[in-house]
Amino acid sequence: HPNASSEYPSVCAFPTNFSGTKDPWTGEGLFGGANYAFFVPLAHAVVAMNWWRQYHEDVYYMMHVNTGCENEDHSVFAMKNMEYPEVNQSLTGLWCCHEGPPSCTCDIVQYELLSGSTGCLVGDVDTGALSVEASCDGEHWSTGTWRDTTYTDSLRQVEIYGDAGTNVFLCVGSMDGTCAEGAPLDLVDCSLVDSASSRFFWDPTEQKLASDSCSGLCMNATSSGAVVFATCDEASTWNRIYLD
Repeated sequence: HPNASSEYPSVCAFPTNFSGTKDPWTGEGLFGGANYAFFVPLAHAVVAMNWWRQYHEDVYYMMHVNTGCENEDHSVFAMKNMEYPEVNQSLTGLWCCHEGPPSCTCDIVQYELLSGSTGCLVGDVDTGALSVEASCDGEHWSTGTWRDTTYTDSLRQVEIYGDAGTNVFLCVGSMDGTCAEGAPLDLVDCSLVDSASSRFFWDPTEQKLASDSCSGLCMNATSSGAVVFATCDEASTWNRIYLD
């Protein structure tokens, strides 16, 4: 998960869930079949590495950094012990920040409507349409789940998770880049940053999905089911459900 958590000072164990999707798990690649996983802050990295080398040479282990450059963090930047089997590591399933930049982060979330009608923000990857559906994805991450990604302070995007098993690179934006009240919001090519007004971010203070591309405008779910731009004062409020 591309979040260095540089402010957290302690070593901690990630929770295990033997009946669910948390470690330990069985899978393929460098990260497959892990029994336990730990977060180690930078201040303790060398001590932790040496501890494994000195006391657990017969146990397969690996360590990887969180620079924000996910492809490199999970391949050439990773360190494994000498006995660890050689694997063909796939990087396509990484959630976001494949090529960085450094300090890139993302959260996997769902957005539940608080104002007006109830339901969750859902996207159609085939048509690009955004809508509010009756229920969220829950633990089944799909078209009602989102990758809130912060590349830099000035480039933040809300990318749909989808059901392809890898990024589909479709983000919340406006197909024609229109910045105006009532303009429809769609799924657009994430690379069309300015021409498709795809700079969006979560404002936790106001509980709104706000636009960096169109200052003063936020996402609004209308009574008819359309998802459009509205002034942030009048736009819908949302409950951001953090998943990972």
